[in-house]
Amino acid sequence: GARPYSRLLRLCKGFVGAGVALTAACATVTVASASEKKSTIFLSVGASGAGKDTLLLKAKERLGKEECPDVMFIKRHLTREKKTTPLEKAVSTSTFLADSVNGMHALEWDAHNTKYAIPSKPVSQAIRAGKSMVMNVSRSIIDAARELFGQDAEVMCLHITASKKTLAERLRRRGRETDEQIEKRLERASNYNGSVRGNHVIEIRNEGSIEEGVDMVVGALKGDMQYALWLVPKKGETFHTEARFQIEKIAQEKSSHPFEPHVTIGNLFRASQLEAISIAKVAAEAIEAPVRISPTGMSAEAGTRFRAFVLEASPTYALRQACCTLRQITSQADAKKERRTVEREVQNTYKPHLSLLYGEYDAKTLQKLKDEYEPIIGASYMAAGFKAEELALVQCTVRSHQCWTEVARFPIKHSKPPPGTGDNSIRKKRWKGLFSLFS
Repeated sequence: GARPYSRLLRLCKGFVGAGVALTAACATVTVASASEKKSTIFLSVGASGAGKDTLLLKAKERLGKEECPDVMFIKRHLTREKKTTPLEKAVSTSTFLADSVNGMHALEWDAHNTKYAIPSKPVSQAIRAGKSMVMNVSRSIIDAARELFGQDAEVMCLHITASKKTLAERLRRRGRETDEQIEKRLERASNYNGSVRGNHVIEIRNEGSIEEGVDMVVGALKGDMQYALWLVPKKGETFHTEARFQIEKIAQEKSSHPFEPHVTIGNLFRASQLEAISIAKVAAEAIEAPVRISPTGMSAEAGTRFRAFVLEASPTYALRQACCTLRQITSQADAKKERRTVEREVQNTYKPHLSLLYGEYDAKTLQKLKDEYEPIIGASYMAAGFKAEELALVQCTVRSHQCWTEVARFPIKHSKPPPGTGDNSIRKKRWKGLFSLFS
């Protein structure tokens, strides 16, 4: 059937296309005829301790229970007999070399005195059938794989990662290495994460429960992840620096996790990553007026995880109009409504704010936090607000915000607001600043 955003995607420019075929000496993948449904190949990579094998095995198990035949997990061949997983097949070195000479390997690589290969036969069969595939590979062969398979399949990278702190904890629990060896692994992991970038990379930040990690992997494989759009200050600007500092300080005080300063706009939506990127690009170009985030005060609400402690923002005309536009782009239901109907809904329900802390806390704790930070933030650069010049696309499939990842940022195409919109009069009436509130 048609994708849920096919109508919108016809309008998007620069959608990722086919790659360039690679003449590989080691092997080739032959496809007899083009399938009506193009395959997607997911190259799974990740540093030691990120939990890659655990998530892939449990994702395979869940997809099997859901009777999802369109996703195949390709077993890789390797010359290590011990410590293999159900997604691996151990072979002798002589067998490996013979298969290589006979062109039976699509991809090959060496790591830690072990030879690895992806067999070509099941890959060719899956491409002909238009099925998606998961391959557990090394980052060193990502570019070669994209060139080799790019003409016949959409090639994505499933990057399973975790913070340095989480990796260290998992490696120490595993108990296989000394502290010195673990530190070297962590250093390699840091370099590893920095080398895997691009629109084709789906980052799975495995910082929550195993179930949440599996939710993200399965969502990625089925092209059904949840996304949000954020209005954000430019990184490095005064507001961003101050807001990031305060958010990190509060998170450390409450043993929580920090996040980028932002104001959520529009509705959450579900899509594949490439669809979401195209949607976000269209959304950024559709915001026709400058959007100023003007703080009006602070509030704390017990029992509301994502509004626990926030800096409220004025729902200006420009901000409300931008919200309407994005809702009609990301939601089929809103796209069918008249514009004025969506405008009324936004005016009645949209409460723009910049979150300072996520989590569930009691009223006494939050009131104490509010009393402490009101004068601090009121006297800081945050009181002046910021002009949103970028729209961030954030993957937020699971509830734990430490698992969320920023996929991309797009510049907002500003133009002058049309005359008679009333935006100027609203701005004249807006609150004059947190300085007066906290003085």
